[in-house]
Amino acid sequence: MALLPAVFVIFAFLWWKRAWNLKRFVTICAFSLVLPSALVLYSFWESTRVKNPVARTIWLPKEGAAGQPDMDWKDLLSVKAVDLELFRAPEMFKREPSDGSSYHMGYRVAQKHSYLALSVLFTFTDTWNLFQGLPGAQSIDRWFNTDYKMRRPWKTPVNMASMSFGTLWTVLALIGTPWIFFGAIKHLWKDKLKREDSAAFLGIAYFLLMFLPIPFVYHGCRDWFWTSRLILAPLLFFFWAGFLLLDRTIVAKSEKIAFVVLVLVLVQSGIEIVMLT
Repeated sequence: MALLPAVFVIFAFLWWKRAWNLKRFVTICAFSLVLPSALVLYSFWESTRVKNPVARTIWLPKEGAAGQPDMDWKDLLSVKAVDLELFRAPEMFKREPSDGSSYHMGYRVAQKHSYLALSVLFTFTDTWNLFQGLPGAQSIDRWFNTDYKMRRPWKTPVNMASMSFGTLWTVLALIGTPWIFFGAIKHLWKDKLKREDSAAFLGIAYFLLMFLPIPFVYHGCRDWFWTSRLILAPLLFFFWAGFLLLDRTIVAKSEKIAFVVLVLVLVQSGIEIVMLT
């Protein structure tokens, strides 16, 4: 859904800059946008026929105490000192003595951590223990649930190392993304779009669709609206932008720096392999 208006805006600029006639513009838009738009509308229509669909029940009311989000704009747009706790690579489902009989919240306490830190944690660690082992014998008649998976003690330092190295790539992505995006606007204006420019427009549109609604939903922090699995496509662009930034600035000036970057990438990849095996 987010890609439809982004693609239309690109077509509109090309229509203007390349002086397409109206018939050509309408034809291109029709071939590109009618089918996906129809699928989106059909999906929306089907959801209206279901009793209490998630798409409508997740939204906070506009007023009242029940309308307080557990992840607000401050959590989305800033970082916090308490985010440093996440560098210990905590496990999401590992219960603590303080939990008692209560539902385990861990680091998902309302308005405690920033969106960025939580996303980095999910991107570079196996916080759900998806790739860890089940205690006891594994058989087909057992319930395979990440709540019951256990991380071996020696894997925690590996996750911590992955998180620490991941900070480098995150910083590069945070700098490279606006750098590529503003360049994409310039190239669109001059009718000189490149592949990374299209990726910038589509990736950011996709990301904003998942990012901007968080302060308006129930339990955005508790129910993992910050997880990187929801923004996998934009993440590919963000990290691509970070490496493009390196490639076109620092690395282009020195082969030694290029070698250092290669070594860091290999170290990060090696840590990931160990973490997930």
